[in-house]
Amino acid sequence: DNCATCNGPNSNQCASCSSPKKIQNGNCVCPDGQYLSGTSCQPCTWPCTKCYSSGTASCSSCADGYYLSGNSCIKCHDNCLTCTGGNENQCKTCSSPKTLSNGRCLCPTGKYLDYATCRDCSKECTSCYGAGSKNCNACADGYYLSGNSCLKCHDNCLTCIGGNENQCKTCSEGKYVKEGFCVCPGSQYLDYTTCKPCHRNCLTCTGPDSNQCITCETPKKESEGKCICPDGQYL
Repeated sequence: DNCATCNGPNSNQCASCSSPKKIQNGNCVCPDGQYLSGTSCQPCTWPCTKCYSSGTASCSSCADGYYLSGNSCIKCHDNCLTCTGGNENQCKTCSSPKTLSNGRCLCPTGKYLDYATCRDCSKECTSCYGAGSKNCNACADGYYLSGNSCLKCHDNCLTCIGGNENQCKTCSEGKYVKEGFCVCPGSQYLDYTTCKPCHRNCLTCTGPDSNQCITCETPKKESEGKCICPDGQYL
């Protein structure tokens, strides 16, 4: 009865099958997701994707998010897309943007796992394991790691090892590190965090005025903050 046409009386001697069945080794079999009940195909019970009877205990393969245990489909951990078991470290594949590492689905850098969802780290952190600025593994420019917290560098530092002005590691463009400070090159002085030009009579200086020189161009010499000419010459 299961054959549309046949080469003999047995169920494995079918020559053709009625839709949706297809022939396989002389038998008329149902497509994936259905099972043979008498001579008709019936849908498998979710979450079975292949089965041999009705119900959830007659499965031979499972939908994503479930794994086969005996003949039953059991739910994966919510953090797994597919899995070999129900624990968090038994994932086979992960949903985007997570990636698989040693059986676990992990979030990309800059995000943390909130049960099964990847969420953005706080702006202070470039790598974190939870919300806020106190669950960080690494910090963004302008912050330094203290324990698991990202704390702000001094405004004059681009990156730093601590919060003081003399704890800079790198500086913003135009400045360079000298003994932990970010300083200005050439004939410029630091106005809090900005490099500004010295008075034209100064080679180096502490401010914009002519009496704030530190060093002078030869043959001038510094005297009480001013660059003056040597005896026998005038400015």
